[in-house]
Amino acid sequence: MQFKFTENTKSVREIHAMFKKKELIVDNSYQRRSVWIEKDQIRLVETMLLNFVIPSIYFWQSETDPDTGDAITHIVDGQQRIKAIINFIDNEFCLKENSLLEESMKKSFSEKYFRDLNDEEKKSIWNYRLSVIEIDLEAKKSDIIKMFDRLNLTEYTLNEQEKRNAIKGLFHELAEEIASNNFWNDINFFTGQDVRRMNDVQFSATIILLWRNGIIEQSNASLAINKSYEEFKVNYPDKERDHNNIIKAMEMIWELYDEDTKTFIKRKTQIYTIFSVCFYMIRKDIHINNDIIDKFKNFVKIYNKYKNEEIAALSLNGEENKIYDLFKKYKQASSEGINKFSNRVARFDVLKKFLLENEYPQKIMDSVYEKLK
Repeated sequence: MQFKFTENTKSVREIHAMFKKKELIVDNSYQRRSVWIEKDQIRLVETMLLNFVIPSIYFWQSETDPDTGDAITHIVDGQQRIKAIINFIDNEFCLKENSLLEESMKKSFSEKYFRDLNDEEKKSIWNYRLSVIEIDLEAKKSDIIKMFDRLNLTEYTLNEQEKRNAIKGLFHELAEEIASNNFWNDINFFTGQDVRRMNDVQFSATIILLWRNGIIEQSNASLAINKSYEEFKVNYPDKERDHNNIIKAMEMIWELYDEDTKTFIKRKTQIYTIFSVCFYMIRKDIHINNDIIDKFKNFVKIYNKYKNEEIAALSLNGEENKIYDLFKKYKQASSEGINKFSNRVARFDVLKKFLLENEYPQKIMDSVYEKLK
């Protein structure tokens, strides 16, 4: 990795123009997702309005049209800073008071969008100059990837999924497609941090593997995902089938989702088990019906009240004991070593039996619930 670089400055106006003309781009083949939240963007703008210095950004001009001279420049490091500036100028966020640090800034700029600034304040933004380190044209993309990883080594270490993001391919496309499905937003499943660090894509990849390979040990998941990224990078003949069946499972889970069951469903441990049962039902051509929905509500209701009590104190009869034993097995498999293969299988077996094989009358389940209360 031998190449030169030069250091100069560019105004926000110049960088904004390059970005809007798509002469300045973020190369997602090696960049991670943005890890900045709105508070970070607001504080960057505050720094600019105070005329303080922002850390250098790194550009690499990789392509030049020989006829027109037009060039494409990649943002190697600093994409979050640039996006924050562009977003503010485009009035996508305002300077919220509780995110500003300086009292004087709170008084002058609280709740203001770019459009609300006076002319001098707008000019100060447009004319603000950023330190830009421009990497030599001779640098190869592999050099840039190494440099990017090195720049972020101590600032924010890349996790496994962010590293996989450089591989791309058809398996990655499906994982991203599953992760972006509205289902996850509807059940409020992934946190902002999950999305920023691509944990949503990684979890979606585990769901794809669950459909394709069945339950696996979590400690083997990373290796299995890496293998799938390589195996299905260019050729993935079952991609459409896998996509359709995962969407079908999501629709089944949505039928089970309501005010009483949502907290249970939103737990990663439990939704993995529910997906396991839904995939089993899809393969057996079993459809969600009112009986299964009612049984699932009963399951969640009893599970939420279950405690590992002395069974003699509950005065359970024979049929009630059978239900109690199921929940004891499920609860133990949900308490320690939750991602171990044996515990994942145990939870699957219990939930499948309760939803698809259980013929206990409602009065028996109600009685168990009342005694657990």
